[in-house]
This record gives sequence, C-alpha cells and structure tokens, in this order.
Amino acid sequence: MKNCIYCYEEIQTEAILCKHCGKKQRQPHDMGKHINILGTLFLTFSTLMIIAGFAVNHFVPMAGEISGDSTAMRITSIIGQSIGTALFIFATPGFICSYGLITKKSWSRVFGIILSCLSLLSIPFGTAIGIYGLWALFKDETIELLSPKQPINTD
Repeated sequence: MKNCIYCYEEIQTEAILCKHCGKKQRQPHDMGKHINILGTLFLTFSTLMIIAGFAVNHFVPMAGEISGDSTAMRITSIIGQSIGTALFIFATPGFICSYGLITKKSWSRVFGIILSCLSLLSIPFGTAIGIYGLWALFKDETIELLSPKQPINTD
C-alpha cells in the first residue's frame, strides 16, 4: 500500500488512479523525461560554449591585427587563445554529464548535481539550468531511476 500524492489516502501500490480523488498517480519513471531534458540542456549549453570559444579564439586576435600594433597583436592573440581554450575546457564536463544523464548512468546524478551548482554562477541561462538540474536531480524518483541496478542472485 502507498498514499495518494494528492489526497494522501491509502491506495494500492500499483494504482494508476486514486480511488478517492480520481487523480493520476505519477509513475517512478516520470522523472526520466526531466533527466533527458536536463541532459539535452547541458549538451546545448556546452555546444554554445564551444561555439563561443571558437569565436573568441578566432576573432579577438583580429582586433589586434586591425590596430596594426605588434604588441596589441600579441596581447589579443594570447587573450583570445586563453579565453577560447578555457571555454573549450569548461564545455567538456557538460558533454560528459549530458551523455551520462541521457543514457541513465548511475554516476551521472552526482556529476549533474556538481555541474548544476557550477552552472548557477553563469547568469542568466546557467542559473536557470542549475536550478532546474538541482530540482530534478534531488527528487526521490530520480535517485531511484539513476541508482545502480543490483544483479539478481540466482542461487
């Protein structure tokens, strides 16, 4: 037996509808949709970081070339390559986490929580993704969905 998530009356464990209030009960795998969305968001955000890194890496040094000053060329080249490389490096965990979340790997929950916390610092879109990620990854249904599956003992 379990309790209805809306009226808290006792219902059968396998019940889809509550016999008291008539509302549909969530199934344990409803969070799978949110986990896929979160994985897609991390993938999209990381892809945008790669594009931004490519743009900074190639276009910031052009500002130094436009000035014609050799010192400005060196400085903008170093700055552009440093920022571009940093964006490439920061995008990598997002790709790894999105793979883990979409394929429902057990390690992806902890990795996603860490990445969601770090995303909170990237205002405004990273903050939204971070809040959504923390909400989705701390749900009991998600813990159950992403927990390592124990092999069945056939002794």
